[in-house]
Amino acid sequence: PPTGFAGICHAAARGKAPPPPPEGFSGVFKAEATPKAKAAAAPAEPKVAKEASSSVKHVYFDFDQTISKVHVFKQLAGWEPGVAGQHSLSERGQIHRLKLLNDSTQYQYQPNGHVVPCRAGVKGAASWTAGALGGPDRVEDLRVFFSDLKAAGAKLTIITKGNVGACRFLLQEEGLLGFFEKVFGMLGQFYGESEFDQENKQPSELEGTPDCQLPDMKVNLIQALMSQAGLSTNEAALVEDDAAEIASVKGVCRSVFVSERKGMTAGEMQELRSMVGVQKEAAQAKSTAAPKEIPATSKVQPAAVPPP
Repeated sequence: PPTGFAGICHAAARGKAPPPPPEGFSGVFKAEATPKAKAAAAPAEPKVAKEASSSVKHVYFDFDQTISKVHVFKQLAGWEPGVAGQHSLSERGQIHRLKLLNDSTQYQYQPNGHVVPCRAGVKGAASWTAGALGGPDRVEDLRVFFSDLKAAGAKLTIITKGNVGACRFLLQEEGLLGFFEKVFGMLGQFYGESEFDQENKQPSELEGTPDCQLPDMKVNLIQALMSQAGLSTNEAALVEDDAAEIASVKGVCRSVFVSERKGMTAGEMQELRSMVGVQKEAAQAKSTAAPKEIPATSKVQPAAVPPP
């Protein structure tokens, strides 16, 4: 894309991954969080939370660097270090690439943000998909967190600029997909294809359907979903690591800014619990019940949402 382009990059080239995006690109790769941006985005929300008279009923989560610790799309595409060897851009290709990573060996999440191969039995050793979420302990933290929100009556949805199928596959592998009403994002060859993608075209039941397509800006989809559900400003929240996305929903819904861009912290999870109205005792309890997972052999058929 040209310098300064702030939309979503359509990688038209086939047979190879495109070069890294230019500095400042804020499409799927998100705008860099400068200290100034953090200062501008973070203070506004606590004030809204204190003034809110009703609990949040629907939480819209970003995926990369919000639920996950690493930027899954970017690493699979080879646009940042993390995944060695073949890279993938397409929705179907990324599902296959994740499966190969999980089947190849054990991995461990590192504090520097990389998921690296390790020996079986090493502390923190798990699948690549678990590593991308921060390792087994954080996967369990997420399970308890999502369970708390659901138990309090909140609905959860993911809105990502990455590929729907890859997001679904990763969450299903770690037993988390069933917490979410729906995953919105990009479908098919939206970002083009790599050589790996061209060689791995077997369909997957986890690929998104047309009603899962993110049509344009996240804020527009959120407004449409809120209108459909009859939600007020205080009854919905966006959880996001991109300061520009947080700024875009000001006056539309509440928000939690994941400022460190390495996945939600314990403090940010607690802020969400408070917004939803999770009782303190419930938040401290370790839930062992997991929601029913969507079988990989069963096609997901979410209810259609009218475009904004």
